[in-house]
Amino acid sequence: IEEAEKVLNSGGTIGIFPEGTRNKELKEPLLKFKHGAVVIAQNTGSKIVPFYINGEYKVFRRKLELHFGKPIDVSGMTTDEANDYLRKEVMKLIRK
Repeated sequence: IEEAEKVLNSGGTIGIFPEGTRNKELKEPLLKFKHGAVVIAQNTGSKIVPFYINGEYKVFRRKLELHFGKPIDVSGMTTDEANDYLRKEVMKLIRK
């Protein structure tokens, strides 16, 4: 978390999967979100760009699609509110 915050505070960009791991079971479109992405964004004043990856996670496969949403400002929300909002925005991308 400290390293991610250093990168963001110096104007860089990072990528975080809020689920903490890939969804290998695929019974549900999303696993439960952890709070790390939201906490880092709140600590640094950064916005979160929700995204969704569609396709197979296999080596040398080129059938992955990335879908991006609009940046989210989570600074005025509680951690739980921001996490729920982020999850809803990702679900919107999945349903499109």
